[in-house]
Parts: sequence; C-alpha cells; structure tokens
Amino acid sequence: MSTHALRHGLLGVALAGAAVVLPAATATAAGSPINPVAPAFSSSADAAAARAVAGGLLDRYAASKAKAMGLAPAKGSAASRTAAAVPVYELSPAFVRSGTGPVGQARFAVTTYSIGTEKAAITTAPAPDGTWQAVNVASGDTEARMGALAKGSPLLHEPQVDAWYAVRGDRVVALDGDARTAIGGGSVSVAQYASLVHGRYADKMPGSAYDAAGYAGGYATTPPKARTEDSGQVLAAAGLAAVGVLGVAGVARRRRPTGDTV
Repeated sequence: MSTHALRHGLLGVALAGAAVVLPAATATAAGSPINPVAPAFSSSADAAAARAVAGGLLDRYAASKAKAMGLAPAKGSAASRTAAAVPVYELSPAFVRSGTGPVGQARFAVTTYSIGTEKAAITTAPAPDGTWQAVNVASGDTEARMGALAKGSPLLHEPQVDAWYAVRGDRVVALDGDARTAIGGGSVSVAQYASLVHGRYADKMPGSAYDAAGYAGGYATTPPKARTEDSGQVLAAAGLAAVGVLGVAGVARRRRPTGDTV
C-alpha cells in the first residue's frame, strides 16, 4: 500500500494580485451557479468507505500512524461512522478562466469515522468505470464540520488557500478564516468570486507557461504554510485523476478546530 501523502492543494498564504473584472454576463452560469450532485453520489461514497473499513483500511492507517509516531498500535478500537459522506466541490476550470459554467464540480466525497478517540476522514471517488473506491484517509473531521456549517448548500473548497465556502444562491459564503481572508469578508457574489479566482489562477492553469515551467500542482507564488496535522495515505493513485479538478497535485489538508463560522 502506498504511504505517500495525498495532497489536496497548496496551503500557501493567500495569493496576491488585483482582482480581474470579468464581464457580468459571463460571471455566472445559466440558472444555478453550481450543479447539485444526485443522491446516489453520497450513498455510493458511503458504501465505498464502508467497504474500505471492512477491508481493514482504518486498522492499517492507525497502525501506520502509530509506527510513524513511535507508538504501539492501539488494540481493539472498533471504527464507527460519525458523519455521512459530504460531497466536496472544487473550482471548475472554465469558471476560473472566464467565469462561465458552474462555480465548482464535485469529484469526490468524504465520510468521517471515529476509531478510538480519533476521527478519520475517508475520501472516495468514482473510477473511470463508474465504480467508487477509497483514495485517501486522513486525520480529523474537517469536511464533516464544514458540511454542517454549509447547512445543505454545496460545499466548495479552494485548496490552494485551504478555504471553505458554501454556495448559497448567487453568493459564495465564507465558512472559515482562510475563506474570509481569501474573499475579504463574509461573502461575495458569484461574479465577484469569479473575478478573484481568475486573478489568482487563470495564468497558472494546465498548459500555461507557469505549468510548462514545472510550477503547477499548487499554483502558489509563496512557500506553503507548515502542516499542523497528519495528512493521510494515498490508497489508489489511479483515483487521484478523478479528484484533481484544476490539475492540482495538492498538499496535505490542515486540521484546525478554530475559525469556523456560519
């Protein structure tokens, strides 16, 4: 089993740069600014996570983590699901380039389990043949907490700055401190958000000079922040292609209990 860390986007400080004003007519998609997933999306993710747990995934993860910390593996800790799968949306390339189409696309979901006194987040994603598989496990319950704050609205993650949002109607609403910093307040219109992400990432997309120079994979212009918690394991490298929306090779998610908002 691979023990490389799955990385969900650079955790660098918010990228500087003036917002680029996009034409108002192209700043939102026709109708809803984001396309909700079908109910089967979450149920398929939960089923895949359950299969992985039944196959000993969390036992192996706990043993690997204990070994890395120089501790004896815990014995007899049964895993139990504490939060159902949360679909996670990440920015759509067309939205970044021109403000057209949906704000984000859901390419994976995260189901939260408890094992002993710890929480573990299992990321699952559909393979090219449509079957779902576990692709990562990481400590913490970030997605479950952010999903609860989103209150049923699509949960959008901007991994390059580790910011979490809810997309509510024509507003992109900040759910944590990184999101408030990234958009300069509690919420912005979809059109304003399109301008912000265009300014940050449009020249760093796959195929750009930035990409050709070998910098793509996080779109950071500054060094990443230090990790504050374990990042987990990649379980199926093939599944990562389904996870990366902007071509981000990603870095470890931080697990931070403070700074959340509604």
